[in-house]
Amino acid sequence: MQDPLGAYKDIQELYLSYLDTVYRLRREDLHKARTELLSKPGTLMPEPFLEPVVRYRSSAKSMDDLLDDTSDDNPIGKFSRDERRAIIEMTLSGLFPGKRSEGEVTRSSLFKPYQHQMEMLRRGLTPGSPGIVTSGTGSGKTESFLLPVLSQIVAEATKWPAPSSDYLHSRWWEEGAKFRPHREQESRSRPKAVRALLLYPMNALVEDQMVRLRKMLDSPEASSVLDNRAKGNRIFFGRYTSASPVPGHLVHPRRNDSEEIKRSKRRVERARSVLRNLAEDQDKALRFDESSNSTSDPTRYLFPSPYGAELVTRWDMQETPPDLLVTNVSM
Repeated sequence: MQDPLGAYKDIQELYLSYLDTVYRLRREDLHKARTELLSKPGTLMPEPFLEPVVRYRSSAKSMDDLLDDTSDDNPIGKFSRDERRAIIEMTLSGLFPGKRSEGEVTRSSLFKPYQHQMEMLRRGLTPGSPGIVTSGTGSGKTESFLLPVLSQIVAEATKWPAPSSDYLHSRWWEEGAKFRPHREQESRSRPKAVRALLLYPMNALVEDQMVRLRKMLDSPEASSVLDNRAKGNRIFFGRYTSASPVPGHLVHPRRNDSEEIKRSKRRVERARSVLRNLAEDQDKALRFDESSNSTSDPTRYLFPSPYGAELVTRWDMQETPPDLLVTNVSM
């Protein structure tokens, strides 16, 4: 808002005009007295309260500058040039906004990170130096802790063996087949373990974090970077809360009677139904985004997708733990 005081005055005049129209007074002295009374702060409207938001200090360098930076100040300087290039491109594909560029690095920055974000990148990549970020709303605290996590995993992803050609192409929920792990065509040498545990006190905050992770790890730009820099591998994430489908064992570790077999079949059918519905919702969201040309805040990131880097079912996360696991403290 360019003129908050002017807007306050305009709103006040609008209400006074409405009262003069609906509750018109014939006597000019009463009309003047009412206007003066209602114009006093605290009668019709309180005094305006303005809170300035301090601009956070930007880093001296952009993410692009870290590729050729050979100084000790480079927070990702310990990585090889190829690893730094992959980190920069991946960071600018969803975690931070970026744009396509020509040259050695295919993504370029739109702005420089904040200084505290660069400092957290340094601390997060240094063993034995935990960090705590305390700053105001809109200061990029989420990016601060995700930046070193993403950088470390992307650097490792450049060394992972390539998956098979039909990687992530399974649609068992549509084919009438038995449950098949989403990552079954991944190389056995590719690590499958939780690398970062993101804990939140409420499921509402978990859901907000999932939208961020979908943009960071499952956007078309991120997938393109991983195709080129990580041999087509994906960095997986999943939400493990009470709402995660489907409760119960896929195969019970002890029971194998007829009733348990029936219950297991019902659980598989529930999982099939959930994934089928999620696939339909994701397809609708994709069509909506295409028709509306939505690029700044695509609708599809609001919904889980069974096609890409997100692990949806508990069985997938138990069989092949995601790199980033989002959950709450009670779970």
